[in-house]
Amino acid sequence: DAEPQPGWAVASIDQFTGGRLAAQHLIQLGHRQIALLSGPLSWYDALLRHQGWLSALQQAGLTPVATMESDWTPAGGYRATAKLLETGTPFTGLLVANDQMALGALRALHQRGLQLPRDVSVVGFDDIPEAAFLEPPLTTIRQDFSLLAQRSLDQLKACIDQPNAPRHLTMLVPELIVRSSTAAPRKP
Repeated sequence: DAEPQPGWAVASIDQFTGGRLAAQHLIQLGHRQIALLSGPLSWYDALLRHQGWLSALQQAGLTPVATMESDWTPAGGYRATAKLLETGTPFTGLLVANDQMALGALRALHQRGLQLPRDVSVVGFDDIPEAAFLEPPLTTIRQDFSLLAQRSLDQLKACIDQPNAPRHLTMLVPELIVRSSTAAPRKP
């Protein structure tokens, strides 16, 4: 799951497409005030997810109402969401770069008395096993890590069996998993 480089054999998950899927879901539900909570943008995967969100928003004629950057952890997600809420910037949708940060975001939203998805819809990324058991269950982007591991081993075996063969990129497409943390925004 490395950044693709010419001449490298790489198996990866399409983070950009995953970001687009998450943003398109909120847009299709009718959200227009969407905030972004990215991972560290110095990380390749975080940057691609963020770019995917922005691409979908731009295609819909939207810009994010706020953008926060955090560190992949629940505590970081909590701090960033609390800071976002302190700004008073209105948002009905929150795109979060991983499910761990979404855990913290859910706590910050709950402490402010906001209910999901009535007040805010949240989409995570990764589909960790706990995502289906949160309250409400988290809408997220599923990455098939088992298939990624298999494709990585296939690439490694090909490199061993044919050391002079050209190397290539195997790109896997993530999947949107819709659960109860998203709904159409409330009518004012």
